[in-house]
Amino acid sequence: RLHFTQFSVDHMGDAALWMDPSGHIVNVNNAAGLALGVPPEQLRAMAIGDIDPGIGQERWAALWEKVRQSKTLTFESAHLKKDGKLFPVEVYANFLEFQGKEFMCAFARNITERKMLQFQLEQAQKLEAIGTLAGGVAHNFNNLLMSIQGSVSLMLMAIDPHHPHFDRLKAIEGHIKRGSDLTLQLLGYASGGRRSVKSAQINQIVGSAAALFGRTKPDVRIFQKYAESPWPV
Repeated sequence: RLHFTQFSVDHMGDAALWMDPSGHIVNVNNAAGLALGVPPEQLRAMAIGDIDPGIGQERWAALWEKVRQSKTLTFESAHLKKDGKLFPVEVYANFLEFQGKEFMCAFARNITERKMLQFQLEQAQKLEAIGTLAGGVAHNFNNLLMSIQGSVSLMLMAIDPHHPHFDRLKAIEGHIKRGSDLTLQLLGYASGGRRSVKSAQINQIVGSAAALFGRTKPDVRIFQKYAESPWPV
């Protein structure tokens, strides 16, 4: 049974490390060596601070006492590979007494993938918040444009087409139309593209998007090449 237990610990997926009160590593399993890129025999000659740069002597003393009092402790840290790269780990530490001596047994799991998924979730939540904000701004901006459009329309009704201000008012009307189209795009983004479902020409959509991006920065150069008569989408 003892051999079976040792075999199980040596071949488990998580890294296992045993430390004495001074922080020196007294034993490790095979997974620890694989995770850190250091042979187990070398790890047994190192201290915890050599593989966890965040644990200095002062922090180790506090950590040891905390685990000693609570018997178990779970926390996140970062371990250092032989090639100098850090990777995040979740550590489950246990306090042990064996033959009159005290030890800490820590199981460390690589949580790089979890951290990546967490980051992606946070980014998605930020984008959702930006979309909600964009939707609110677009609504208010569209209301302002409609107020201006109403005033321009009344002025056009009362002015002669040959008046020198007529063309300027028509130009304002064109700017309002472009501004209104922009608010529709913002509202579409804010609603995840579910605001309007209708037949459209992909060339026209791409052209409008290119024109929009082209106006954001003068030194942006956009090269456009369209397929002839694509199917509507």
